[in-house]
Amino acid sequence: MTRQFGLSRRGFIGAGAATAVIGSMGAPARAQAKELVVGHWGGAGPKTIRSAILPELQAKFAGSRIFIREGGDLDRKAMLEANPNNPEIDVYYLSGIDAKQLAERGLTDLPDPKLVPELADMYPLAKDGAYGVYLHALAIIYNPEKAKPESWFDLWKPEYRGRISVPNSKTIVNQGFVVTIIRAMGGKETNPKDVEEARKKLLELKPNIVVQHTGTSQALTVMKSGDTWLSMAVAGYAYQAKEGGQSVDVLLPKEGALGALDAIGVAKNSKNKEMAYEYVRMAMSPKVQAVFADENYWGPTNGKTQLAEKTAAKVVHGEAAVAKLITPDWAAVTAMRAEWIDWWDKNMV
Repeated sequence: MTRQFGLSRRGFIGAGAATAVIGSMGAPARAQAKELVVGHWGGAGPKTIRSAILPELQAKFAGSRIFIREGGDLDRKAMLEANPNNPEIDVYYLSGIDAKQLAERGLTDLPDPKLVPELADMYPLAKDGAYGVYLHALAIIYNPEKAKPESWFDLWKPEYRGRISVPNSKTIVNQGFVVTIIRAMGGKETNPKDVEEARKKLLELKPNIVVQHTGTSQALTVMKSGDTWLSMAVAGYAYQAKEGGQSVDVLLPKEGALGALDAIGVAKNSKNKEMAYEYVRMAMSPKVQAVFADENYWGPTNGKTQLAEKTAAKVVHGEAAVAKLITPDWAAVTAMRAEWIDWWDKNMV
């Protein structure tokens, strides 16, 4: 039996820190003016936000207060749904899927090129219902001392029996993994026959799976311990771990890596939209996106972003690279998600 872990706090692509409010002062009092709360995952992101965005934003809005509230995106989503008329957060970082759905429901604003002119420079997938801000490749991460993969189908090799980790069914990246295998087999996720063929193939993978992880942080942890040798996870986090000394590398399989988008949404009833949209414009600018790519290996969504050669080799960058990503029909996957989760839990756990 594989080890099955609970729902990721990071949700789509990793593990978030415990919810906290961070700023130069105490927890924000929402009644005050010129005050902005940004909701983001924990870890590397808030550190970069503090250095790349907040000083300039603070200078433009003298006397204002800016806070970063760390936690899981599902927590942020639930908070907005519970109190849409007086939101506790102004600027929401969410998975691209959730950001689009909240905008369609009227809880956050739809993308507006008049408010955010940078939208014109975004890749098409980064302006589909929300302000796409980080572009990730979910690929094969592996211990180079133990494995030398070239394809998604290398995960099935008998020498990797009991050495593979895959996303668990409570993370939407699990459904993305299934789509990746369907596409690698030449199928389409909206074709029931192709789904069934992929499921037969996945059943053959089961003996190789030892861990079903909640996100990249956990995938890296169990790989570092030696329990696993290969996994599907976010490339950028693996590169960060490699720079930190872990024996890990990244393969973008020849069949294609899964594209994952994080996005920004502005609460419909935010009390400080002027400041919120200035924040969004900064986050979408080539200058700031280059910093996030350099520091965290999160791909830019602004096509005008210029990157150093070292960074460009490790992130999704440029129209050709974006075109190579496997981009699921997320609307169809969302509609089928409950049944897909049910099948996985009954057959793959």
